[in-house]
Amino acid sequence: MKNKLIYILPLFAGLNGINFTIYNYNVRLDELFIVPLSILLLLKVTVGKIKIKKDKASFYLAIFLLFAFIDTILFAPDIKYSFMQTVSISTVALTFFVVNNELSSSNQLDKFIKYFLIAGIIYSTSGIILFSLSKIGLINYGANLTDDLITPYGAYCTMVEPNVFGGYCAGYFIFSLTIIFNSKNYKKYNLLLMITSLIGLFLSFTRGAWIAAIIGIILILYFARKNKVIKSKASRLFFVFSLILISYVGISVFTSKAFLMYKITNIIDTNSGTGLSRVLTWDIAFNNIKNNFFFGTGTYSFATIAGKGAYGWQTNAWIGNFFITILNDYGITGFLLFSLFFSSLVFKSLKMIKTKYKNIQSQDKWILLALCLSSISIYIAFYFATGFALIYSWSFLGLIPVVIRKLNKEIIL
Repeated sequence: MKNKLIYILPLFAGLNGINFTIYNYNVRLDELFIVPLSILLLLKVTVGKIKIKKDKASFYLAIFLLFAFIDTILFAPDIKYSFMQTVSISTVALTFFVVNNELSSSNQLDKFIKYFLIAGIIYSTSGIILFSLSKIGLINYGANLTDDLITPYGAYCTMVEPNVFGGYCAGYFIFSLTIIFNSKNYKKYNLLLMITSLIGLFLSFTRGAWIAAIIGIILILYFARKNKVIKSKASRLFFVFSLILISYVGISVFTSKAFLMYKITNIIDTNSGTGLSRVLTWDIAFNNIKNNFFFGTGTYSFATIAGKGAYGWQTNAWIGNFFITILNDYGITGFLLFSLFFSSLVFKSLKMIKTKYKNIQSQDKWILLALCLSSISIYIAFYFATGFALIYSWSFLGLIPVVIRKLNKEIIL
C-alpha cells in the first residue's frame, strides 16, 4: 500500500511558521502533518506490509531520541514542560524514519524529489513576493522590516523567522547548485530553484545562512574538482557568480545598499542587533553547560532556567544555536550521540562518493552529493537558529539512505 501523503510532505515543511493551540500546547502545522504519516507507517509495519530499514543512522537516531527522554526525566528543572518538548522534537524527527521507509522504489524516490524541489521553488518565490509586497506597504506579512535585539530584519515567508527561511533557502540553493555543477542532464527546475533560492537567501538578510552558503559553495568546488567536464564547470562557475552579482545589485537597489553592505561587512559582528543578544544568551547557556557538562538539563530547559518558566512560543528564552542547544539540553553525551547519527549518515556518504561510487557518473550520485552538502549547509545555518524542531531539515537527511539504496540497487527499480 503506497502512501501518497508522503509526496505533499515537502509542502508542509515550509509551513513551520503557522501555529495552532491544542490543549494549551503550541503545535506547528508542519509538526502536525508528520503525525498521520508516522501512524500510517507504524500500521504498515505492524501488519507486515513493510519492514523498518535497519541502517546505522536510524539506529543512532533512535538511541539519541531515547536518551533525550531519559535525560529529560532525570535532569529537567521542569519535567512536564521539557518532556512535552521532547515529544515535539521526537515527532518532528520521525520525518527521517517516514521518508527513509516510505520511499521503497525508484519511481517513488524520483517523484518525491520532484515535489521536494518544486516545494523549494514555491517557498523561495513566495518569500521574494511577500518581501516585495511588504516593502511597498501592501501587506504586513512574510517579512520583518525592522532590526532590533529580538526581531531580525528580512524575509521569512511562511516560516518561523528570517533565520529559518535563510537556512531553508541555503539548503535548496546548495542542492540545486551541486546538481547543476556536476550533472550534464539536470532538470530545468533545478535552474529555477537555484535562482529563486539565491534571491530568497539574500532577502533573508541572515548572516548564518550566508556563511552556510559560502561554505557550501567551497564544498561544491572541492568535490567537483575531479569532474571531467572542466569547460562546462568553468562556464557554470562564471554563470553562478554572475547570478550572485546581479542578485546583489538588484537587491541593493530594491532595498538599501547601505544596509546590505552593513550586513555583509559585519557578517560576524556580535556587538549590535541580534548578534549582541545571541552572545548574551550564549554566555548564560555556557555557564549552564559548564555546570551540567555530561548530561545537560533536558529538552529546551533554557526556557525554564533563563526565562524563569514564563513560557510562550514568542516569549520563551531560546539559545538560538543548534549545537549549543544540544550541549545545554543533553550534555556532551547527547552531543556525541547526535554526532554519531549525523556522521554515519552524511560524512560516511561523502566518503562513499569518493571511494565506492568514484567511477559512477549517474544522476543519483549527484543527488546524494547534493543532499549531503545541503545538510551540512543547513546545520551550519542552524549555528544562528534552533532548527532542531523543523521537519524540512529532516527531509533532506531522510532522503540520503534512500538514494544510497538506489545506488546499491537495493530498491525496486
